[in-house]
Amino acid sequence: MDEKTRRELAEIAAQEAALAERKRRLLHLAKEQIADDAKLVGAERAAFLGLTGGATGRIVSTMDVDGTGQSEAVKRGIARGRRNHPAQVAFYENGVTIKDVAAELRETRARVSAWMSADPKAVRAIPSRHAEHLKRRFGIPLSAWARIAD
Repeated sequence: MDEKTRRELAEIAAQEAALAERKRRLLHLAKEQIADDAKLVGAERAAFLGLTGGATGRIVSTMDVDGTGQSEAVKRGIARGRRNHPAQVAFYENGVTIKDVAAELRETRARVSAWMSADPKAVRAIPSRHAEHLKRRFGIPLSAWARIAD
């Protein structure tokens, strides 16, 4: 490889690193805005903002979740994840998949997934008992759910 090609590759690598840092900062600002809009304060705000840190070694997908030391099923889930719902991120960071949570709650995977839908028309209300359980187990604030059923 000649010197000119090396320089070009180094420049591209530097640009990619700068873009990755900009994306991380923008995601952080978006989370701050969501926390402000949801009026999260204290421990709930810290828990929400801490769900997706900017640690290195994270799996590259639309989700920013640490896959280090996770099972293959969790790594596949992270790589396939296309939402950044606080609950979904918390599940993966705690080493469980949506399927695992569904089995634990005795619900279907599709139903649990629908609680986190990005489409407001498709979002399904999470039963309050499940929302409370997930808050205790994963620290997911109740304000993270679009709809909670009684």
